[in-house]
Amino acid sequence: MADATSEGEASPLLPVSIKPPSSRPGSEMASRITTVLWGPPSVQRSLLIKLDFTVLIYFSVVWFLFGINRASYSTAYISGMKEELNFQGKDFNYMHTIYLVTYAVFQIPSTSILTVVKPRYVFVAANTVWSVLTLVTFRANHVYQVFILNGFEGAFSAIAYVGAHFIYGSWYKQSELATRAAVFCAFGNLGNMAGGWIQAGLLASLSNGPIAPWRLIFVVVSCVTIPFAIFGWFAIPDLPEHRTARFLTPEERELAVSRLGLYSLSVQAIGNNVIPLWMASRGYSVIQQNNYPTATYATGIVATFIYCAVSDKLRSRWQESPLTSSPFIFPAYNA
Repeated sequence: MADATSEGEASPLLPVSIKPPSSRPGSEMASRITTVLWGPPSVQRSLLIKLDFTVLIYFSVVWFLFGINRASYSTAYISGMKEELNFQGKDFNYMHTIYLVTYAVFQIPSTSILTVVKPRYVFVAANTVWSVLTLVTFRANHVYQVFILNGFEGAFSAIAYVGAHFIYGSWYKQSELATRAAVFCAFGNLGNMAGGWIQAGLLASLSNGPIAPWRLIFVVVSCVTIPFAIFGWFAIPDLPEHRTARFLTPEERELAVSRLGLYSLSVQAIGNNVIPLWMASRGYSVIQQNNYPTATYATGIVATFIYCAVSDKLRSRWQESPLTSSPFIFPAYNA
């Protein structure tokens, strides 16, 4: 009897166990990071991710540009504005004082408007106006013109900080706020750093151009800020109860309304960027005066993230307050 498998005939196939392809390490790592940052897969995670990439990013970038804007006045002052506009005596202090007074006076009214007018209208209008005022500063030829522009700029930018935190408090739970606030404040410190770098770069490359470098920084800032301010029309989702966020699903809109009450955080701290002025009195070069103070904001970024991470972990706020207040108290006492 012939063999079942003759020569030239294919051998019967044996069962082979095929292992499923292992998931790529990169995707596993991304999944773990996503879970750490936003929690396990759920409607809430989807909501938080969308909020972080719209609301958080938009207001943080605006605060970054705001930081550049305010740093621009100090860097411009030490980079030629003082001499060209003939600042005298305490004129620089008066300029900042006028700004801070209108900024403080209009904080409460501007934030109150958010409760009766949809935030996208308020923020787009306010951010666009103060950006245009910054651009107009480029054409200033007298000190009093800078005073007037700073006064109006303070009024329209008053909503930038407290308004942003009002929106954050309307969308994020209390346990989610501090970390987002750290991101927001870090962007502001980056803006202060970038302001010095931009001015130093303009001085190094365009010091012999037809337009004074101190004027150009206001143009550069405005060319970025104005379009981004208008972009807020698409990025700002108003308040949860409006249910008008176009990037959220109906289920996510309802969750946003039901998962938290209304919180409002309105804490403000503004520095007046006096370090460059002190350095000028000690004979540092103008480029050094623009670059060296940025280290202050770098340490501020790191400290902000540490304080806020600990605050969220403890679910309490008061323990960090003495630490964050001490850098302001001791210099004031020694002064």
